[in-house]
Amino acid sequence: MNFHTVKVWLSKLISNLVLMLFIILVPAVASGAVPFWAAVIVAVAGLAGLNAACGVLLEDQPNARPKAAPLRPSASSSFSALCGAAAPPDLAYPRCTRVHITGSPRVPRRAGIVVFHDLCYNSSRQGGDTMKKLLEVCVDSLASARAAQAGGADRLEFCSALAVGGLSPYPELLRQIKAECSLPVRCLMRPRAGDFLYTKDEIDLLCAQIHTLRDTGADGFVIGALTPDGALDKPAMAQLLDACGDKPVTLHRCIDVSCDLVETYRDAATLGIDTVLTSGGAASCRQGTAALAKMLALRNELQGPEVLIGAGVSAAVITELRAALPGARAFHLSGKKLVESGMRFRNPQVSMGGCAGVPEYTLTDADESVVRQILAELG
Repeated sequence: MNFHTVKVWLSKLISNLVLMLFIILVPAVASGAVPFWAAVIVAVAGLAGLNAACGVLLEDQPNARPKAAPLRPSASSSFSALCGAAAPPDLAYPRCTRVHITGSPRVPRRAGIVVFHDLCYNSSRQGGDTMKKLLEVCVDSLASARAAQAGGADRLEFCSALAVGGLSPYPELLRQIKAECSLPVRCLMRPRAGDFLYTKDEIDLLCAQIHTLRDTGADGFVIGALTPDGALDKPAMAQLLDACGDKPVTLHRCIDVSCDLVETYRDAATLGIDTVLTSGGAASCRQGTAALAKMLALRNELQGPEVLIGAGVSAAVITELRAALPGARAFHLSGKKLVESGMRFRNPQVSMGGCAGVPEYTLTDADESVVRQILAELG
């Protein structure tokens, strides 16, 4: 028995004796057997002894929160530690330090590494056909959001002005949709109709809109920007992704007008984007099957972003595509129907900007029955 053990046992004995002393002292003072002044002296001495005993007992207790080792790995060592594999050669892309691992938010742009989405974790989500099939419905009104949810959609892409391909949506309408619909909502960010070559002012505007929509309750974002030569504009994308923070991101159909679909897909994967919306670079997805097949193969090879197939999607088209593209499992559509305006008085001499193919007094809403048909086809 060493000296430390003796100290511990002696301290425990003193603690017990002091407690017993107080138990005896209180009734003794109450009965008058012990003068009050003497009781005070004994009590002070007992407390001092108890304090000393507790100090001995606690002085060697282990720290309950050991210090963690600092995390300052290099890009390749970080990738190896996370994935048990060597880092891909383009891991150290200097501008894109965006990390996305399934089950955790993206790490802010300071870690100095890029990890392909889901590359190390839960590979069944991205490779093979075991991932749950996804049906995303594009909506620009509360009525369409209601119809999409009632029809069984998995997710909403929310925009305004769907008739011109979709523009950045209104936060007030997002608030209404979130109040009524439980589906996750990704907001399409597009400052204007036309091409995807944006000025600095337009990128700044998009970032400000993203911040506002994040605060309003957006669950994710749909973004994209191109260079004059048709490549993905990485500096602009980095700025937009920073604004998105830890929210999941889809690359929109700017990929379909990019100069190289496969290279744009790879860039999206490197940036940590988890979904790419595409028709395969064609006017409709039925015409883009060859390019879609290449991207689906690349998705499986890289465990990269999901290929969300859009443009002309219907129940019949899904049947055709799934036969031609066995790996296809995510589809995007508006499922719209034309709704005649309730206006009885109409001035045929004045137009307020009706779009080609959509008459001035015709509205469009998502059709619940169309969503149900497609969902049934997906199985």
